[in-house]
Amino acid sequence: MLAIVLIIWGISAAFKALFPSKSAAESSSTTPPSSAAPSPSPSASSPVPSTSASASASASTSASGSASASASGSATASSSTPGSASASSSSATSATSAAAAQACSPAIVRVSSATDKKKYAANEKPVLSLTVTNAGTVPCSLNVGTSQQEFTITSGNDRIFSTTDCLAKPSNVELVIDAGKSETAKFTWDRNRSTPGCDPVTLKPAPGTYVFTAKLGSVQSNRSVFDLE
Repeated sequence: MLAIVLIIWGISAAFKALFPSKSAAESSSTTPPSSAAPSPSPSASSPVPSTSASASASASTSASGSASASASGSATASSSTPGSASASSSSATSATSAAAAQACSPAIVRVSSATDKKKYAANEKPVLSLTVTNAGTVPCSLNVGTSQQEFTITSGNDRIFSTTDCLAKPSNVELVIDAGKSETAKFTWDRNRSTPGCDPVTLKPAPGTYVFTAKLGSVQSNRSVFDLE
């Protein structure tokens, strides 16, 4: 049995000795594929740093974007501030900053009177208008309340009526009027007479010609003539 084993081993050794190139060729042909196999691994790993760098760049871009957005946002907020201040200033000029605006000098205040008609039938009541205008170049504050208004009607030398005669609760209303702008107050006259102190008067105005004048503070208007039938 041992002899048979020795014979087989001898034949195998002799076979290897006779065909060394084939064995080496087989060995060399097997080796490249196995060494080529790891090659994709580095190749696959090389995009990883690249991707990582790209991600890093992306993160950097993102950070830059955030900073840019933040700066842009802050700039927008900052730029909106003057807008708000402007709106606030505009609102104050038109309504709420009477205390901050300078008082209107009587020299730049113009007061005019008008009636809605020139002639009134027996059943019609005249509508009287007092218009105040800022003739200055800047907005100014003016008291346009009933404490300053007066609607007066006369006929010749006869004082027929005045809104100040029976004014129970005079009001003060400070209003900012823009340069060149006007405000108007209207009063409907009941075709009655009045006296200072609001003493009762039973006599009614007769048909004829009447004159209406308006006054605001110390500034008096033009004369508006109308007729009652």
